[in-house]
Amino acid sequence: YGRPMHAFDLADLSGAEINVRRAKDGEKIITLDEKEFSLTSENLVICDKDKPVALAGVMGGLNSEIKETTKDVVFESARFKRDNIRKTARKLGQKSDSSSRFEKGVDFYSVETGMARALNLIEKTGSGEIASDGYDLIEKPIEKHVIKTTFSKINAVLGIEVDKNTVKEILERLFFTVNISGEELICEVPLFREDMESYPDIAEEIIREYGYSHIVPTLLKTSSITSGGLSDEQKKIEKLKGLLVGFGFNEAITYSFVSEKEYDLFGFDKDSAEHKFIKIMNPLGEDMAVMRTSLIPSLVRAACFNINRKNYSGRLFELAKIYNSDEDTLTKLPKETEMLTFVQFGEDEDFFTLKGTVEGILDEFCFGKETEFVMCDLPFMHPTRSAFVIVEGEKVGCLGEVNPILMEKLDVAKPVYVCEINYESLSRHFADRITVKPISKYPIVERDLAITVSEDVLWGDVVKVVKNSAGEFLNSVKLFDIYRSAVLGDKKSMAFNMVFVSYERTLTVEEIDAAIKNVLKNLKDKLGAELR
Repeated sequence: YGRPMHAFDLADLSGAEINVRRAKDGEKIITLDEKEFSLTSENLVICDKDKPVALAGVMGGLNSEIKETTKDVVFESARFKRDNIRKTARKLGQKSDSSSRFEKGVDFYSVETGMARALNLIEKTGSGEIASDGYDLIEKPIEKHVIKTTFSKINAVLGIEVDKNTVKEILERLFFTVNISGEELICEVPLFREDMESYPDIAEEIIREYGYSHIVPTLLKTSSITSGGLSDEQKKIEKLKGLLVGFGFNEAITYSFVSEKEYDLFGFDKDSAEHKFIKIMNPLGEDMAVMRTSLIPSLVRAACFNINRKNYSGRLFELAKIYNSDEDTLTKLPKETEMLTFVQFGEDEDFFTLKGTVEGILDEFCFGKETEFVMCDLPFMHPTRSAFVIVEGEKVGCLGEVNPILMEKLDVAKPVYVCEINYESLSRHFADRITVKPISKYPIVERDLAITVSEDVLWGDVVKVVKNSAGEFLNSVKLFDIYRSAVLGDKKSMAFNMVFVSYERTLTVEEIDAAIKNVLKNLKDKLGAELR
């Protein structure tokens, strides 16, 4: 019957009484699983004359359990409001088979029939002698729910016309009392069907028995056929996902609900946007108490999950929303931002394979735009193997190796590389049109330079100076060697190639020499570089 019941040892019931009441604030009870709970007035309890002996609808008390010495048993069968039992079970963290049933709703009919079945089983098996006294505490007789509707409403829901006699026959087979008055249909609902509320429920019962095969697919009266297809934005997203799949990635889907402690573990600044959480009012647990403000913790955890299960290499990406609150304007909806995050791990992965993935995305979608990578200072990133991604002067994301100290806390000894890009910021720099330049018919001029600089000088700084000093004919500058030795001491040597070209004429030696001279002068003035 799906009927939760409870059995008490009569000898443990003070005053031989059973009372149902709200708990007093601070009142305590130890349940059958030997857990102690402090109750409030929101909790419903079953009591004897002096004390609670059961947490209503959830679990019985240890102080009245059935023992080997039990001689007299009191059975209790009741109906409780599902919202009250759900709130009690969630607030106390005490789930049981009984609470699961009551949360979904248990009908009046099974209160009496469930009790009768239990007593019948005891008598049939000779397990005990049934007492003659029973008590029903219902205040007034239960009235059956009556639903009044019309056949036209039923047929409108179904989209087909079902014969009146067929409707009557089906409902009566399902224990409904049916009266038909012209177009009106009056249904008296059986007590064990508390899920029946209005005419759509009646229509559902009819078609379930009549057969879904009778339904004929039709368009709505106001509908029209559309060509469909993906929007431009959807096409770009699908292209991006396809590109990542081509790079060897698998798409991951992680929970939007996360733990606030996770962001403390990753070291996000307390004043940062990542700590402006939207808290869930009725969380499933502490691990799902807030909405995510970054995808990095979730995907790093996914990588660790794989590594700990001996899957030592992989590439995962997720394109999904993060959620930030606005503390000053709580009436506004949360800010949702589309983020692209991916992780790479394995023996063949390092910072440069991760950077190569990012450059592949930028080359495909931001062709011709000015991009650079600058030093990153995020606490969850490796201090020297991480960078911010800059497109046209705007910071759109970060990438790098996860800080080894954090990986140790996550109990993983192997490196993991992660990148997070603000997709909305990146998409503003998408190159909608590809500009094609003809190949120059005039010869290119190449020059290689090797300079010595301090260890703290970055290649990105060198590139900026070269581009600003070499003049209009500089086509490209590429680093091809970094050299360190005892002879250089605390300095390093950088060797790079420069390509000069004109689309209008052949460049002269004097022009190239002048450009090189200017480059060396500015490198020395701004970075302390010397020609090697």
